[in-house]
Amino acid sequence: MIVKLNKNSTEFYSTLKYCLEKADADILLAHGVRIGDPRFLAGQFAFIARNNYRVIKPRLHLVLAFPKSLRECLTKHKLAAIAKEFISRVELEDYPYVVVRHQDTSHPHLHLIFSRVGYCNKTLSNHLLFFKSIEARKEMREKYYLHPDGEHTPISDTKNKFYRKKREIKYYVEQAVYKQGPENNWEDIEEFLIRQGITLRFKRDREDGILGVSFGKEGFNFSGSKLGERYGYYSINKFLNGLLASQEFQLENAIKQSFGSRASDGSSSLHLYKDPEKERLEQSDLEVNLGYNR
Repeated sequence: MIVKLNKNSTEFYSTLKYCLEKADADILLAHGVRIGDPRFLAGQFAFIARNNYRVIKPRLHLVLAFPKSLRECLTKHKLAAIAKEFISRVELEDYPYVVVRHQDTSHPHLHLIFSRVGYCNKTLSNHLLFFKSIEARKEMREKYYLHPDGEHTPISDTKNKFYRKKREIKYYVEQAVYKQGPENNWEDIEEFLIRQGITLRFKRDREDGILGVSFGKEGFNFSGSKLGERYGYYSINKFLNGLLASQEFQLENAIKQSFGSRASDGSSSLHLYKDPEKERLEQSDLEVNLGYNR
């Protein structure tokens, strides 16, 4: 569920005409006004707004949108109940309003048209309404479970997929590079990512030098730096070089410690091959230095 506050300066008649003359438009709720055609309703809202002539923009237009996967279960009566509870939570029940349902898109949504001037000469603050709407949306999403499949916005599927793919690619690059598995060079990283359906491409200059790296999946491509500082080419390459150097250092120390421990306890001796001629010359040099040369 998302809440959109339309802040343009459209008059009551234009907004009501747009909402009521859409295909399959249906008025679910009305308060403080009598239901009729757009011009009849606009006249009533304009008359009420005269209670405070200082309000230049008396029209308030809200849109409540829901995930398209809930289209079948969000019946007319359930949408009316959700709209009524939302109006109560943001404290708009004292202002004249009309709630209209539209079914011309894949996702169900409601249009709420209010007069910012009430019968009691109270004027609605858009700034205060904004913060109340955020709190109401958060509570009602949890109460009615209006966020299936982890969708952030029910309207823009492309935007949802964009961010899902970005998080997915980032996760697998993290697994391939920084989880200290068998992947310890670019070839192994590429092989790991291909198994996840992710392509790896290098950006090169005219001299075939590598400038950067990018990752892609299902038509979405992200440069390493767009995923984060640690996912750029130079950061990954620096980590890989450091990891390889560390592994070589650890291997060398392990060999030294193994040979040293064997020599100290006398349980095993290390026999290294030496060239006999080289050994004879070294012995001769040693005798010369000690004064035994004959």
